[in-house]
Amino acid sequence: MRGLLLIIFIAAATLARADVGMWIPMFLNRNIDEMHKQGLRLSAEEIYSVNNASLKDAVVIFGGGCTGEVVSEEGLLLTNYHCGYDAIQKLSSVTHNYLANGYWAMSREEELPCDGLSVSFLESIEDVTERVLADISSADSDDKRAETIKKRCREIESAAMAEDKMISASVESFYAGNQYLLYRYKVYSDIRLVGAPPSSIGKFGGDTDNWVWPRHTGDFSIFRIYADKENNPAPRSSANVPYRPKKHLKISTKGIKEGDFTMVIGYPGSTKLYSPSVFIEQIQNAIYPRLIEMRGAKLDVMNRHQAKSEKVDIQYAYKNSLTSNAWKKWQGEIKGLKKTDAIAQLRQREMELCKRNEDAKGILKEYESIYDRDCVEWFIIDNYYRELIRQGGIELCQLARKFNFKSDSKEKFSESDMKDIEQFYRNFDKDLSQEMAIEVLKVYCRNTRKDFWPEKLAKGKTTIEKLIGQIYSKSLLADEAAVLKLISKKNISQVGKALRNDPAIRLQKELHRITLFRNVATYCPNIDNLEKVHDVDRRYLSALIAAYPDSLLPSDANFTMRVAYGHVAGYDADDAVSYEAFTTLDGIIEKNSTGNPDYEMPEKLKDLYKAKDYGQYADADGKIHTAFVATNHTTGGNSGSPVLNADGELIGLNFDRAWNGVMSDMYFNSSICRNITVDIRYLLFIVDKFAGAKYLVDEMLQEQKDN
Repeated sequence: MRGLLLIIFIAAATLARADVGMWIPMFLNRNIDEMHKQGLRLSAEEIYSVNNASLKDAVVIFGGGCTGEVVSEEGLLLTNYHCGYDAIQKLSSVTHNYLANGYWAMSREEELPCDGLSVSFLESIEDVTERVLADISSADSDDKRAETIKKRCREIESAAMAEDKMISASVESFYAGNQYLLYRYKVYSDIRLVGAPPSSIGKFGGDTDNWVWPRHTGDFSIFRIYADKENNPAPRSSANVPYRPKKHLKISTKGIKEGDFTMVIGYPGSTKLYSPSVFIEQIQNAIYPRLIEMRGAKLDVMNRHQAKSEKVDIQYAYKNSLTSNAWKKWQGEIKGLKKTDAIAQLRQREMELCKRNEDAKGILKEYESIYDRDCVEWFIIDNYYRELIRQGGIELCQLARKFNFKSDSKEKFSESDMKDIEQFYRNFDKDLSQEMAIEVLKVYCRNTRKDFWPEKLAKGKTTIEKLIGQIYSKSLLADEAAVLKLISKKNISQVGKALRNDPAIRLQKELHRITLFRNVATYCPNIDNLEKVHDVDRRYLSALIAAYPDSLLPSDANFTMRVAYGHVAGYDADDAVSYEAFTTLDGIIEKNSTGNPDYEMPEKLKDLYKAKDYGQYADADGKIHTAFVATNHTTGGNSGSPVLNADGELIGLNFDRAWNGVMSDMYFNSSICRNITVDIRYLLFIVDKFAGAKYLVDEMLQEQKDN
C-alpha cells in the first residue's frame, strides 16, 4: 500500500512539472532536490519537523478557512484583511466603524478580544493508511466501505486525543481515499485584534479588482495570540499572556526581483485536479453559469441597500464579500478553461491513460453516466439549495434550518447557539432580506423544473412575491424579540414544536425535501448515492497511479498544511496584454484619479505619497512596492499564507489569484496561473507611516535589530 502511494501522477500535458502541486510537508524529502534546483536554500527538516522547531510551527489555521503566520516572540500574527474581516465587522458599529476607519491598538490593553475566533497549530502528521484500510474488501459495498472507514477514522482520532488532552485530531483522506493521514493540532481561542487598516486600504479595489492583476490592495490585518502562563491554550482571561511560539518567521525587507524563488506554506481548501473532462465540461457550460446568475441576483440587492444606509452596509459587508468572491471567481474559471482549451487537454490525457491502463476505459464510461445532463441538473438543484438556504439567499429559511437541525434535542439552547442567533439578527435587515429572497427564488424557478418548486408556486396558487411577503410578515423568525423570548424559556424540541407551522420553517422543510440528494436515483439511475461517486474517484486515481509509475502526484487540497513553490513572474494575460510582476503606490494614485468608488484612498496616504515619506520601506527603484505575482499553486484557504524567499524569510502575504488563471483548482497552467501577494514592505509602511504604530514594526523586525 505505502509503496503504491509513492507512485504518483501528473496530467500528461504537465507531466513532472515542478510548478504544479500543493505538497504534503511530511513528504517534502521527495521534492527537496527539485526545490533546491529551483533556488531553495533550506532543508526539508527546516520546513517540517516534529522533533525540532521548523517553519510549520509558525503557520496556523486562522479561523475556519484561512491561514496566518506568527511574526514575533510574543504571538503577533499576520493574516489577510479579508480573513480578519468577519472579526473586525463584529467589533464594528456605527459609533466605532473599524471597517471604514481602521483600528490600531497602541498598547496591549487596547487589543480587542475576538469572540469565536481561534487559531490552530499543526503538531504532527502521521500516516495511518494501513490502520484505516486494513482488511477492507473490494467486494464490500460502497456504503459498507465508507461506514467502516469513517468508524476507524473516528477511533484513531479519539485515541490520539485521549493520549494528549491538549490536542485536537483529524484523520484526512488523500488521493480520493487511497491514503489517510492523522493530523494533530493545538488550538488557541484567546485571539485579540491588534491592527487593521481602513477598508480603503485593506479592500482597495473592491469588486472591481477582485481576482484581478494588477493589484494594489493592502490586504492584511494583525492579531495576537494569548495563552495561559504555561503557554497552553486557555479560554480568554485577563491572566493570559502573549503566546510564545516554537518558531516565528523572520521578515525580509531586502526586496525581490523577477525570477526569485518563492514558497507558500498554508492551508489550501479544495481542488479538483483529477476531475474527468466530462465534469469540467458541465462545470464550464452548465453549472457555473447558473450559479453566477444566482449570486449576481443576491449582489444586486445587497449593493442597492448597502449604498443607502451605513448601518446596513456594516451589517452586510461580510456577506457581500463572501457572495462576490465566488461570483467573480466562477467567471474567471470559465474564462481560463476556455483560454487554455482545458477540456481538450484533459480528453487527450484520458486517451493516453486508456492506452496505458485498460481499466480506465470502464471508469471513464461510469463518469459519463454520472455527469449526464439529467444528473447535472440534479447537482445544480443541490447547489441551488445551498445558495437559497445555507448561503442565506432566503435568510429566514437559513435561520429556520438551524432550528430544524436541532429540533430533536431536549437540551436548552447553548451559549454558543444564543450567540449565533443574536449574531444573525445583528446582521439582518428585513427589507433587504425580503427583496433578496424574492430575487433568488425567481432565479431558482427560472432555471428548474416545476417539480422542484414549492407546491403553491408549481400549482399557480400564489406568486413568488406573495409567498415571500407572507413569510416575512407572518414568520415569528422575523421578530428578534419574540424569538429570543421563546428560546429563553424552552428546550430545543419544545421550540421546534412551537414553530412547526411557522411559514419560514415550512418553506425551508419543503425546499429541503424536494432538493434532498437522497432522491438522486430518480434522476441519476446509475448512482445509488454519493459514495458511488467517491468510489469511482478512488478507482480513477488508482488507475492514474498505476499508469504512471515514475512520476510525482500532488494530492488535491483538503484544508491541510501544504507547501507550494515557484518564482516571481509576470505573464501574458491576453493577446497583446502583458503584465509585470510588481505594482507600486503610484498605481494606487492612478486608480484613485479615475473616480471609481472602489478606488477611494485615505488622504493621509496621499500626503505620504506626495511627500515621498517612505522611510526604510522603499524598493531600490525608490518606490513603495505594493504587491507581486508568482507561479505558486494556491487556492482558497491559502489566503493569509506566508510567501517566503529562498531562505524561508517572509516577503509577503498571499491574498488572491489572477483572474485568467483561477481555473487552477481544476487545471493548472503556469503560463497564466499566478498567486497575488501583498509585499511585506507595504504592510510595514502602512503600520509605521500611516498608522503611527511603529512599535509593531519594531516587534516584527526585532530579530533584524538583534543581528
